[in-house]
Amino acid sequence: MRRTRRFTSVVACLLALLVSAALVTARGAPATAATPLTMYQLVNVRSLSCLQQNGVSDAVYAGTCGANHSAMWTKTWKGSGFWLVNVHSGQCVSVAGSAVGSPIHMTLCNPSLPLDQQWNASTGLPPQKGDFINTLVWMWNADSKLCLWQGNPSASAVVQSTCASSTDEPRDLWVLNEVP
Repeated sequence: MRRTRRFTSVVACLLALLVSAALVTARGAPATAATPLTMYQLVNVRSLSCLQQNGVSDAVYAGTCGANHSAMWTKTWKGSGFWLVNVHSGQCVSVAGSAVGSPIHMTLCNPSLPLDQQWNASTGLPPQKGDFINTLVWMWNADSKLCLWQGNPSASAVVQSTCASSTDEPRDLWVLNEVP
């Protein structure tokens, strides 16, 4: 009698394991925790304003830094640089043209426009690829080779300009701050 109960218990456990394995196979593996999204604010050194998207329009400007998701960005590595993706809209920072003063705008992230939306952060010139969190950087576009630039600190316009040859010109220097 004791052997029968033990045998029945062992068979029941094995059956339970087989059923569990079959359910996992049928449903897929159990979900794992998602990797947390790392967000950044891009702060202009001269104006202390943050790069942000104007709502869901394609406009980009430098405005007050804060908890607004329009002023928060993620980086998605593409090619030899990265996309700056707005947390609020999911759109990428892109260039329009390659002349000094050409606008910066937002567009849907598009792998067929790899250089228009590809950015690099560099601590020195000539620009070099790097990941420089909380460090002074030039943010330059892979297509135009021009930097993000905020001309007048009292104006909110952000355009492309020639990257300065030193840190003496802070209008094109930014700090990529990680947001906790």
